Amino acid sequence: MNSFCSLGRVCFLVGSLALVIGCGDGGGNLSVQGVATLDGQPLGDAVIEFAPVDAGSKIGGAITRSDAQGKFNIVSDARVHLTPGKYGVRVSKWVDKKTKQSVPPDDVEQLKLAKLAINILPARYSSTESNSPIMIDLKAGANVGVKVEVNSK
Repeated sequence: MNSFCSLGRVCFLVGSLALVIGCGDGGGNLSVQGVATLDGQPLGDAVIEFAPVDAGSKIGGAITRSDAQGKFNIVSDARVHLTPGKYGVRVSKWVDKKTKQSVPPDDVEQLKLAKLAINILPARYSSTESNSPIMIDLKAGANVGVKVEVNSK
């Protein structure tokens, strides 16, 4: 009987902890709306990744893709975890090596592995080996008018 009560307490505590952790807002009140440009012109079909700069933030961040006008939008929710803070922004644009046409999002990884897709942006903007030249400080709430500016030189 004693072990049954102990097991019940453990289950209750684990369940309560899971409920508390699982019910966080995931940064749900943070959104990012902006435009990506290459040499001042809209950068369409670019992959834009927000990665937390704080060494203590091992989780979080977001990846999105810009539309034909370079516009992008991210809303933090249970799947996309953005919290206020400083982010390094990595940008890449993958195109078919032969046609130079944008690669559909679902095909990027496979074509990269087959060396049939290339990133047409300078490597410094997409490298995970070094700090991104683009840093953005996100605040709680709506972050509107965020500019992700890439230079070809």
